[in-house]
Amino acid sequence: MESKPTQPNKVEEKKELSLNVLAADDRPDNREMFREVFEALGHIAQVVEDGNRLIQELSKPGANFDLVCSDNSMPKENQGLEVLQEIRAGKGSLEKIKGIPFILATTDTDGKTQKKTEELGAVFMSKPFGLRDLKRKITDMEEMIKDFREKKEATS
Repeated sequence: MESKPTQPNKVEEKKELSLNVLAADDRPDNREMFREVFEALGHIAQVVEDGNRLIQELSKPGANFDLVCSDNSMPKENQGLEVLQEIRAGKGSLEKIKGIPFILATTDTDGKTQKKTEELGAVFMSKPFGLRDLKRKITDMEEMIKDFREKKEATS
């Protein structure tokens, strides 16, 4: 009887994505929470206080973010959903990142915000949330993030 060579069992390790994340929230405690949660997941997080600053950071030459996470309800102009719409419009310096993966984090419960967020190709996330919830969302978005990175690298 002839024995067939056996192949060693290959266990593929799934490498976690390390992301450059830009997060916006008007409340200092929520900004700190965003930073802590993203960093606990192994990501680099920069946090800003409103939608205007978020757009400014995304528009800077050399900005290299993989994911945006924004609160929706902020007191200044450019709330989260408005920022998402502006990014998706892709005007000016936002052209290269108009497809950036985006999480809209909000306490809004009115269904309209969630529907509009999803129509714009973003992910809706109800607050409050914890580490596991955010990790699950990012895992669900992994293909979207990889596709965005590839397109971004191709246009660089």
